[in-house]
Amino acid sequence: MEILPGRSYLLLSGPVQESDLPGLAIDKVIIDGGVAIKDLRFVIGQMSQKPFGRLRLLYLTGADQLSEICQSALLKLLEDPPAGAAIILQTTRPTKLLPTIASRLQVINWPSTTPNASLSGATIDQLSRSADRLAMAASCAQLLSSQSGELSKDPNHLTLEKIDLLEEAIFRLDHNANWRLTLDYLLLRWPANK
Repeated sequence: MEILPGRSYLLLSGPVQESDLPGLAIDKVIIDGGVAIKDLRFVIGQMSQKPFGRLRLLYLTGADQLSEICQSALLKLLEDPPAGAAIILQTTRPTKLLPTIASRLQVINWPSTTPNASLSGATIDQLSRSADRLAMAASCAQLLSSQSGELSKDPNHLTLEKIDLLEEAIFRLDHNANWRLTLDYLLLRWPANK
């Protein structure tokens, strides 16, 4: 996959290792979604400067964690990236981004080793074998990442429903819900593939 200058991308998967990002003749700026607004504004200003290589790349992990103020500050940059720059926003929860942000991004797939996940067979076994609430939350997070990757390949309302259910399950588990009841919650509400 080639990252082109002057473009903004949305990566719907778990974070990519820095070593996996395009590397030759590229300046990389890697920041986390928990960035403060003043730091983000500084980075936005840096993106308009001429790159040392052929491209300046802003890779923002956990974009769903950006505050509304930070997302609003990014709007102009995403809409019209400088000629020598590209921006990648990474998230497993695209529904947490402002619609104005999501509409300015081109969805990309990163080569992944995560298999396509459905809530049947091995996945149910994996979830039901969870020994405790934390193991169940980790399994849900892994499935959420896989479903986000599936959404980038084939955007549809069923995948969005699955992502919302997984986010709700993780929220419940983070707030001390019984993991067995949470599994039942997922099984009862999981949409069937049509």
